Amino acid sequence: MAARTWAKEFQRAAALLEADLPLAAMERLAACGATARAREDAPALLWVAIATAHAYASLEQPGRGLQALTEAEVASAGASPALRLAAREALARFHLAVHRPQQALAIAVAALAEGEALAGERTRSGGELPRIPSPARSLACLWVHRAAAEAAREKWAEAASAAAQAAAAMRRLKDDAGWAEALYWMGRSDAAMGRTDDAERHLTAALRRDEAAHRSRAEARDHSALAALAEDLGQSEPAMAHGSAALGLLWSRVGRLDRWDVARLCHLFGTILAGTGDRQLAIQCLSRAAAYYGQSGDHEAALAASVALDGLLRETSGEGGPTPSLPDDLRARVRALTTMLGLLDDLASTDPHLERHATVVTGYALRLASAMRIPADRMSALVHACRLYHLGQSAAGEGPAHPVLGAELLRAFPLPEQTLTAVRHFRERWDGGGYPQGLAGAEIPQLARLLALVDGYVSLALDPAEPLPHSGALALVRARAGTAYDPAVVDAFSRLHEAAATE
Repeated sequence: MAARTWAKEFQRAAALLEADLPLAAMERLAACGATARAREDAPALLWVAIATAHAYASLEQPGRGLQALTEAEVASAGASPALRLAAREALARFHLAVHRPQQALAIAVAALAEGEALAGERTRSGGELPRIPSPARSLACLWVHRAAAEAAREKWAEAASAAAQAAAAMRRLKDDAGWAEALYWMGRSDAAMGRTDDAERHLTAALRRDEAAHRSRAEARDHSALAALAEDLGQSEPAMAHGSAALGLLWSRVGRLDRWDVARLCHLFGTILAGTGDRQLAIQCLSRAAAYYGQSGDHEAALAASVALDGLLRETSGEGGPTPSLPDDLRARVRALTTMLGLLDDLASTDPHLERHATVVTGYALRLASAMRIPADRMSALVHACRLYHLGQSAAGEGPAHPVLGAELLRAFPLPEQTLTAVRHFRERWDGGGYPQGLAGAEIPQLARLLALVDGYVSLALDPAEPLPHSGALALVRARAGTAYDPAVVDAFSRLHEAAATE
């Protein structure tokens, strides 16, 4: 592959990754990596490793991304200092993603010390290589990672100092998302050190920025932190208001839940419910909090939730608190979330591959639905269908009973009817040869048609036994247009990839 061709291929891979189409990006990156290895081109290999790591993260495999980065970073002596700094920033980010704060901290501290000399340098693309992130941007991100790592170690003064450095750097760069994240860590650190006024100010500032940019995951995180702060101060109404807002955001994006965010919210509601007398639901929340904190690597928080749970379990049933005061609708949503989490945990324990598969399907389905201009309310229904459509399989195995049972299991939750029909009919075929009802063509609900195609594509590309590359999986999907799949949906899916690869 000539240098110019390599550059175009890498740019196409980067465009696919930016468009949230990681499987197609991975195929092109593999070709770029093979060429870079044949040429013994260390800078090109490092670029490929950074992009590959982010593709693995999109595929819910951060550990494999970390491995790719680590292997490339070892052999990066020929890369420029700015590119090596960018790679170390990515390394710290991925160590945090796999719950290794100590390793992330060590990398961040060393990289910050070595990188300060580069802070004022401007970067250029290296021939056919893309433009390297500026050292100033890499350093700003490293300060954020350092703050997160220090917080994970409960070194709150150090976390506050790193977060303040990050906030100043992100503000200079006019990076609003980075600034909001730094403000969040400032607020978390302030709260842990008892500086409640500063904590509320910083967390509220983070929330306002995230709300303005519609960063729903960050919004849920900010609301959760503000709810916990209000609960610590004995302010029950603000605690419930922020907790309710966080719960709504998490519920709407159940396709990609962060375990620590869920743990924090369950801990909050467990504490509130224990004080209002709803002992059974409080036990469910605290149990879930302890488990999810532990899975996230936050052992101190897991211990605190376990201690609260143990205290509640030791109480006799007659020792309940005052009359329950949590609003009925909020109580119902908390109960629905804890029950849903239980079902998802059962699915993950039965077949961990299915959980990752469903998350990847959710990302692709949302991208396709957006390209097809499906309305926002139906997008929300689609998220839940994509995340939960395998529940019936875990109980009944493959076959006609699978989608029917899945839809019936979900009927107990406050989900739109469109979610249930998508789950019930995603095994129907365009030619009428599917199940459970043998529907054909436009008789099949649109969301079910979309889910069927994305599930088929992802199943081919992520088959644990014999995965196909993107091009092979897409070719099979195209070949089944008009038989298994709606031709219009297949066409939209094909054009989605073609448009991203030519941008």
